[in-house]
Amino acid sequence: IKCGKKCKRVKSCGKHICSEICCPGRNNRTYFEGHQCREVCNKLLECGRHRCSSYCHRGRCNPCGVTYRNGVECACGSVFVPGPFQCGTRDIPICNQTCDKVLPCGHLCAAKCHHGDC
Repeated sequence: IKCGKKCKRVKSCGKHICSEICCPGRNNRTYFEGHQCREVCNKLLECGRHRCSSYCHRGRCNPCGVTYRNGVECACGSVFVPGPFQCGTRDIPICNQTCDKVLPCGHLCAAKCHHGDC
């Protein structure tokens, strides 16, 4: 028989709450495996381009681990930074060229150079 009470203990990240019904760690004042947060952090990393893929945690995120093995190129090819290099270790110039992709209406996209749909 379960008691029916929600645990409401703060998980290891310090942000999320255990919502387990009749949690075996509810009255446990020490470490309890079930109170380890398993949500993905997803905070924007210092590089400003990628997100933290670690489990939710206290404190700062680890540095970005993305390596650009083949370098980075803008959509129109005007800007290229050769690789390999670790994200956040080199300045990647911003391309100021106009996109000029043809829109469904037949006009040209007037936005700055970008990847993906206009």
